[in-house]
Amino acid sequence: MSLFSTFTWSHSLDEVGARVYLQDNELQFTANIATDLFLNDQGVNLLGQHDSISLADVNDKTEIIESYLDSKVVFLDEESQRLILTNFNFTPLSQDLEPVLNSQQEVAFVQVNATYNWSVMPTNIYIRYGLLPNTESIHLQIIDESNLILSTLDLNQDNYFINLNLTNSMTEVEGVSGQKVRDVWLTGVWHVLEGLDHILFIFSLVLVTKKLKQIILPITVFTLCHSLTLGLIAQGVTHSIPSWIIEASIAGSILVILSYELIKGSFKRLWLVTGILGIIHGMGFAQALTDTLGDLNQWANALVKLTIAIELTQVMIALIAFSLISLVTYILPKYQKYGILSFQFSIAGLALFWFFERIT
Repeated sequence: MSLFSTFTWSHSLDEVGARVYLQDNELQFTANIATDLFLNDQGVNLLGQHDSISLADVNDKTEIIESYLDSKVVFLDEESQRLILTNFNFTPLSQDLEPVLNSQQEVAFVQVNATYNWSVMPTNIYIRYGLLPNTESIHLQIIDESNLILSTLDLNQDNYFINLNLTNSMTEVEGVSGQKVRDVWLTGVWHVLEGLDHILFIFSLVLVTKKLKQIILPITVFTLCHSLTLGLIAQGVTHSIPSWIIEASIAGSILVILSYELIKGSFKRLWLVTGILGIIHGMGFAQALTDTLGDLNQWANALVKLTIAIELTQVMIALIAFSLISLVTYILPKYQKYGILSFQFSIAGLALFWFFERIT
């Protein structure tokens, strides 16, 4: 197989592995997957619960095999948008990698063939490759048609993100490990700090709740729903909501919180509102982070760290906001009410600006 008709990507020198062929606006992916890797969350084989898998077991499992591949191998462009799967088929193989024809013959591998397309040629393609055995590493090579090795890369459970840089005539391959992708803890912290709309959302909660003990539950539920949404999207759950609607809704969430007090909403139910808004914010975060979160089962620990980092950062911002309000009250006690109203109108004005900017 080749990249731009001249290069090959394969993670082994034999035929057990995966290959990518890339040309124009089409990417063809082929992989030989051992049948004992088709496990669900409970460790049950999706192809059959026998000691061996036969041709009869896999013949009617097209949707299951396609869904498994979709959760384990994800191709994204530089905007973190998935490449579109346009064609899929598979071939059952024996231990010798020969096609299985007898319905009772044992199937050792399933060769999957998938074709992906994009409308505009991306400059980078990010591959989240999750077909790795639990303890083994694989060796990826870029070779030309004369088998000259151009580039190499080792992949394992801690490093299974591949960046194909397509800007040069000679394709470059780069592994994106946990060291090169921003540390999970820092990812959570900077996700909050780099998003002014996120910070103002927390400030709005502070202005509405007015007490630290009343804000803990709404913030925590917001974070949990935010991270749950992120994890589900990373695992392969899809939605058809355009990104501009999500971004506009994030701005609108600030207005919802600021108006909560005006509509006499119960603070005991505020966590329900922040939970729904957490789902919206999670969709927005997932657009930027889908390519760095892998299979939810493999990244459960990372998702927990991410959630804790986001929660602690939000609490720190809330403490800073409460401190500023206390400072204003202490310095200008007579103008406390006007000071808080000024904050609210300033935040609302900025949120309105973002909202209309994002819908246009």
